Amino acid sequence: MSTTPEFHVVKKGDTLDKIARAYSLKSDMFLFDHKLNAKLKSKRKKPEMIQPGDKVFLPPPDVKSIKTHFTRKGPRMTIDVDGPKALIFVQQKWSYEYTKQSLATKWTSAQKRKFHTDVDKAIWKAWSGKFKLKVEGKSQFAKAFKDTIFTVNFDIKSVTSGGHWKVKVLKIAVGGGHEGSSVDWNKQTIQLDTLDTVFRIRTKEGKQFKQVTAAHEFGHAIGNTWVKARGDEYHVNHTHEFERKSMMNVGMQLKKRHARTLVEDLNKMIPDTKFKIGGSG
Repeated sequence: MSTTPEFHVVKKGDTLDKIARAYSLKSDMFLFDHKLNAKLKSKRKKPEMIQPGDKVFLPPPDVKSIKTHFTRKGPRMTIDVDGPKALIFVQQKWSYEYTKQSLATKWTSAQKRKFHTDVDKAIWKAWSGKFKLKVEGKSQFAKAFKDTIFTVNFDIKSVTSGGHWKVKVLKIAVGGGHEGSSVDWNKQTIQLDTLDTVFRIRTKEGKQFKQVTAAHEFGHAIGNTWVKARGDEYHVNHTHEFERKSMMNVGMQLKKRHARTLVEDLNKMIPDTKFKIGGSG
């Protein structure tokens, strides 16, 4: 995106006050006194002396005069955009069902709370702060924050009803092993077990990779799903089959493609505003 300041060409009947209000700028004097309009000010001396054909350069809008906070409550997550904080906050509400292997002990309330805390921390550590976005477009929000770098954070909230996802958690018995974890995008269900919040070893072509399963499965829950032709990357003939360190393969490395669904959702939130993500992949 070009950083050249936009300008307004004065037409018959225009006043600086009208121009300022049209572009959500706080006053005619704010516009007239701005350093971008020093040449105009030296030529016309007073705001009311502007003439048709004059170029009035438009500084970024005063953030106090525009909407800077937007929220999108979707079926699988809530996205909150806070311009002044340079923050995009993504929250999923999970409604848990706790099950166990036949030889496992019964769940206690403390163990249930601990599992949620552990899975939330694992996802936060793996995903939060890793994506950096910029914004462009014709909206006042885009103009005001065109030089802002937005950070994306992710949060899981435990709820008893009205969740985005129904999450079934299997308690593994001492000495027991994984029984398989998964995400069903269409049904909005997640299957996890009590070993999914810590690193496990995954082996491909004789090489070992460390991955936290909960972090991998969360990637599916934010849109890396076969439904959108962007699911697991370790399958044979997948475009990224041999990019083993990838989060959606068998590693823990995030790529900008892993935020593709999120960016698509962001770009539906604010008219005339587009978010773009930096980084590789």
